[in-house]
Amino acid sequence: MGITNDTNEQLAVSVRTSPPIYTIFPGESLSFSLNGLPGDCTEWELRATTADGVVAAQVGPPVCDGDSWTITQAELDQAREDAGIEAPDPTPFATPTSP
Repeated sequence: MGITNDTNEQLAVSVRTSPPIYTIFPGESLSFSLNGLPGDCTEWELRATTADGVVAAQVGPPVCDGDSWTITQAELDQAREDAGIEAPDPTPFATPTSP
């Protein structure tokens, strides 16, 4: 299973509502194996959550070994709008600009 964070915020990845199993930083990709044999699927539902509790995106069930999941800035923006929670100012991990 591969996950890419294509947002400006750090995300915590968890199975349903369990504690996070991974933290993924902006622009980072990571891969991990699911329980079982290579190529197997599981009935997991993965959630990517921001530091202030907004569920940016979710995938599954099922999720399968070899799947890839990219969390986009557009998904995060929509999730924030739906939740009525604005992005932190400044956005976490944003690159400062010089005057």
